[in-house]
Amino acid sequence: TVASYAVIVLLEPVRTAVESRIETLLFRDRSALRSVVISLRAQLLNVIDPNEMVQAVVDALRDSNRVTHASLFLLDPRGAYLSLRGEIEDTPVRRLDFATRRPLLELMRRRGALLRDVLQRDQERSDRETNAELAQAIETMGELGASLAVPILGRLDQRHEEPEVLGALFVDDERLLEPFAREEVDLFQSLAIQAAITLQNSAVYEKRKERDRLAALGEMAAGLAHEIRNPLGAIKGAVQIVQPDMKNMNPTTAEFLGVIV
Repeated sequence: TVASYAVIVLLEPVRTAVESRIETLLFRDRSALRSVVISLRAQLLNVIDPNEMVQAVVDALRDSNRVTHASLFLLDPRGAYLSLRGEIEDTPVRRLDFATRRPLLELMRRRGALLRDVLQRDQERSDRETNAELAQAIETMGELGASLAVPILGRLDQRHEEPEVLGALFVDDERLLEPFAREEVDLFQSLAIQAAITLQNSAVYEKRKERDRLAALGEMAAGLAHEIRNPLGAIKGAVQIVQPDMKNMNPTTAEFLGVIV
């Protein structure tokens, strides 16, 4: 007993020092993450290309030293699934179909950011139907290697009353069991809001480009029609002048002149 007590006495300062050191490092990393996210949000204000946005987000998270794994998914143009567009470390799941991954995607749409450990605690005290939904959501997050799932919500079509899932960010820090505090979750959510604005601005820009393209095409078509009408009118007028003077023309010639007119 005395020996055990002596070991505890000797080891306690070491344990306390180690815990203090870990807390200091985590606090520093969390502070760095805040600076990274704030800077990234400012950077995204001038970005309209989704690919450029994805690259900026992935690069910033990699440099933050607060994330060991991340994957960023964006809505496919057909709207049937989310496709992987950027990652830190390999992500085995390359697309999230709305049909097969609905439990997780619907939970994200309804509740916002999801922590896997919170979902696991909710699962323990849920009814059977909710338990099955939570189990599928937790399983998908496990496949993605994510402890935090952050939805990118917005409206590409203003006719939709409720926001739709435009994308999703999944992150993890393998060094910790419960890696992200509430403050950090809020930081990731603020980043997702800015990403949604970028995607919506990109959609508006693409629609405007398409409208301008169609307008230019219409102007070109009108110009071509004018350029073609003038010589055709001259040909038609010339044939109509010639026809009355060719009373004895053969039937074939008369038919061809009629075709020209």
